[in-house]
Amino acid sequence: MRSQRFFQPGAARTAGIWAAACAVALAAACSAHGPSQEMAPDDLFRWSVETFEEGDYGSAAKGLRELLLEEPLHPKVDSAQYLLGAARFRNEKYVEAAEAFERLAVNRPGSPLADDAQLGVCRSYWSLSPDLPLDQSYTRDARDACQRLLDYYTPSPMEGRARALRDSARHKLAAKQYRIARWYFDHGAYQSANIYLEDVLDQHPEAPVVPDVMATLFRSYRELGFDREARSIRERLLEEHGDSQAAGEVRDLELPTSS
Repeated sequence: MRSQRFFQPGAARTAGIWAAACAVALAAACSAHGPSQEMAPDDLFRWSVETFEEGDYGSAAKGLRELLLEEPLHPKVDSAQYLLGAARFRNEKYVEAAEAFERLAVNRPGSPLADDAQLGVCRSYWSLSPDLPLDQSYTRDARDACQRLLDYYTPSPMEGRARALRDSARHKLAAKQYRIARWYFDHGAYQSANIYLEDVLDQHPEAPVVPDVMATLFRSYRELGFDREARSIRERLLEEHGDSQAAGEVRDLELPTSS
């Protein structure tokens, strides 16, 4: 049944979200923009789910919020909280979506929907991740949210998606670090450049930008007269990424003979 849901994971675990909502006809009338104030909690949940499936995410969120406020102990409260996050995500209200998902993941870690919700936090922040020149705070939030799923919600069918998003966030952060390092390098501030370059190698050794980082670090060490360090990083570059363009560019660059 999960195939009908927000993230479309696997099928069996939470079939009750839709089955309970769609198997029974709505028992009360509703307005075009929100649920009727006379609705019973069960009917309000069903109406909210149906409204969500019709694509009216704003109205669905309104009904779900009402249910959560008025009936915090309702049997479908976890499903309602999850769907509230999903409705906000579909409406591209990603900060609000992250907050709704996190409320379920953190406050109800034993819920069958906790890992789904944690993935929702990750996806919400990743949707806010901006272009590379801008501040990457949301990218870091996405990385951390995905890592939290891998640390606290395993085993989970969400692990593969969380790992892929986490790695994408890591690679983007590494590219940002390299961009800053190149600015310093291009302006002759080699020691400042080295701080960022060495940090990428330490924190993101698997990032696609690593060959360029190593090549720039080699050039920076060479400019500073750190010949031993320059030789070492070039040897590592040639050994680990010998087929890369970056390796080819520094392969034959000369260094002064030194001890």
